[in-house]
Amino acid sequence: MEAQDNAKEDFLRLVEEKEVKLVNLCHVPEDGRLRALSVAARNRERLEEIIEFGERADGSSLFSYINPNKSDIYLMPEVETAFFNPFDSTPTLNLLCKYLDEDGKPLPIAPESILQRAEQKLHSVTRVTLKALAELEFYLISRQEETTHPVLLLESKSMGILKSAGFTFERDTWWNNMKLSFNLRA
Repeated sequence: MEAQDNAKEDFLRLVEEKEVKLVNLCHVPEDGRLRALSVAARNRERLEEIIEFGERADGSSLFSYINPNKSDIYLMPEVETAFFNPFDSTPTLNLLCKYLDEDGKPLPIAPESILQRAEQKLHSVTRVTLKALAELEFYLISRQEETTHPVLLLESKSMGILKSAGFTFERDTWWNNMKLSFNLRA
């Protein structure tokens, strides 16, 4: 438990020392595509809360098997996975997240949970240990329209949260929209 607490404190210190402006909570839902929920890094207490308890998300928009009437799930950041987003000119840290249900237990239909159960079953039946690595793919796509501004879906302006793609083309335009929306300084 102490190592976990140290990792959390190290993460928060890194945010302050490197003047990080955004934290991307990266996750992979049912469709297998990397997604990110971006959080403004201006409020230490808010970041502590997210690291400790996770960030609430609408599970029915991420997993087809979740009932929209009971769809609260949590993105639980794993601080030891933090890395600087190499595609941003703005100091941005990415964190990989696990999915938790409303009771704080691993979400059974999340890809990671399914893989863990498959690994356990394979090992119990065959004594073979599964060793697998994911291949991270990304797309660079831009529509040719009159405006080059990507569409941003505002989740909660007061909380400093926006939905975004994991890594987006035209990132400078996206960042300018974030600065305007949340009064952030580069």
